[in-house]
Amino acid sequence: MLGEDFTKARSSWLYPREPQQNFWRALLIGVGVFVAYQLLQGVLALAIYLVAFHGGLGELSGMVGSGNSTTTSPTQALMYKSGLLSIFPSGVIVAALVLYLSQFGLPGRMGKLPVEWPKINFLGWALIVVGFILVMLFAASGVFQALGLDPSAYEVSSKGLSDTASKAGIIEKTLADMANDPLLLGFGALSAIIGAPLAEEFLFRGLLFAGIAKTRAGWPGAVLISAGTWAVAHAFGAPWIFVGVIFGMGLILGLLMLRFGSLWVTIACHTAWNVLVTLPMFSLGSHT
Repeated sequence: MLGEDFTKARSSWLYPREPQQNFWRALLIGVGVFVAYQLLQGVLALAIYLVAFHGGLGELSGMVGSGNSTTTSPTQALMYKSGLLSIFPSGVIVAALVLYLSQFGLPGRMGKLPVEWPKINFLGWALIVVGFILVMLFAASGVFQALGLDPSAYEVSSKGLSDTASKAGIIEKTLADMANDPLLLGFGALSAIIGAPLAEEFLFRGLLFAGIAKTRAGWPGAVLISAGTWAVAHAFGAPWIFVGVIFGMGLILGLLMLRFGSLWVTIACHTAWNVLVTLPMFSLGSHT
């Protein structure tokens, strides 16, 4: 009922025993693709700003060098929206690029990634995804309690963003603002729910993880380092407590990667979590 790979994963770890990538090659490709990802997002964001939002380069040049401000200008708000909308196309392109380079890369250094579709039935998928979400909610709640923080200060309700979330989360504020426009809502959802998980899982739990797994760091190092670099990549524009939660989430995703040996498992869990955390922000559009 659960599937062949689900049954196997209960007694053994299914991550491939043979090396998937040479470390230095994986690191070189990973850094190059990550830089390309950032540049691609910037180019697409600028194009969306100029074409879709009819912004002007003069306004952008005025925004640069204006200094830090506690408020967000209309131009900045549009650029944040453009940046978020650019995640979906750039994420899909980056995932495809990582897959291509890892399989058909440098001559004599043929590599691959664990992208075979796992033999897991519907009930098995449901148990994995629901179990992951429950573990994440329990872990996040434990972190907040241990640090004496109030989770409601970071939540989004029908009344909008709380004061803490409004001050700290650029992405949260942008999503909440986009929720009032059905078209922006749709494309924003594609970015948050599909584009980001694809790009991040292929880069961090895919290429980087595979490059580290067969070094002296081994599987523990692959889990820790991939989770740490993924958390650092989220440091800009996110509250520090969220970066810690993302690190913990990276550890759990890394363990799932080892257990089931397929990127599609971590992509599914990552996608489900993004659905869970973005739905409250998307739902604001129906209350304003």
